[in-house]
Amino acid sequence: MENKKLISAVAALAVVANLGLAGLAGASSQTAQAAVTGGSLTSTASSSTWDLGSTEVALTDATLSASTNFKISDLRGADAGFSSILEFSGNFSDGTHTINLARVSLDMDAAANGLSSDTDGDDTTGVSTGGDIGTSTLNATYDVTFITGTAVDRVGEYTEDIEMSLVVPKAQEAGTYSTTVTLTAS
Repeated sequence: MENKKLISAVAALAVVANLGLAGLAGASSQTAQAAVTGGSLTSTASSSTWDLGSTEVALTDATLSASTNFKISDLRGADAGFSSILEFSGNFSDGTHTINLARVSLDMDAAANGLSSDTDGDDTTGVSTGGDIGTSTLNATYDVTFITGTAVDRVGEYTEDIEMSLVVPKAQEAGTYSTTVTLTAS
């Protein structure tokens, strides 16, 4: 009786196996696919004006400072690397008088290899800053490379806090002085 049950079970399995193989003979396959499109490389500033404040005409130099942050977003998905540049349009000017750009210093945030944040959660390996720029370094056509990323796993958003200081010379003529600072990423 045991043997009959075993033989019946084996025969039933053989029939199921034959039915399964017969079903495979007419099988077709399909490809499943999903597209991931790359975004863009962008740069933004936390405000449209870098307001250094004001001082009165004096018999000694005065230092005015303000901080802002710049964000580079590399969402291209290509690990292509990037470079960002701050470009000064020229000396500070009120239209008549100037304050030489050599009186400007830039202090880059020293946290996380110069980066204050990396919002994609990855490390910042391969991403670096140009470092601090002291006075007497900048001139009227000076470009500052401040965040660069190598072509290795650099998809993400990186924010750099920068403090600009302007040393206003003693007895500087009264006026509202400005220069244009342009941020580009490529």
